[in-house]
Amino acid sequence: MAAPVYVQGELLLALLVFSDGAGTKRHPVLVVRDFGDADLPVVPVTSHPARAATDKRNVCAWWSPKELP
Repeated sequence: MAAPVYVQGELLLALLVFSDGAGTKRHPVLVVRDFGDADLPVVPVTSHPARAATDKRNVCAWWSPKELP
């Protein structure tokens, strides 16, 4: 079965595992690019400010919340 085709910038809900592995929660993610295989690179969408120097605030500067339905 072929993997679904997602559009760059599409907003999805993903089941993400807690860092301690004790559970999961649905979080919004943004599709980076779908290469048509089983992997789908995404970035998390959050309202939290960057907490560490490695956190990127404007990874998706091209995306606007106005594009949401």
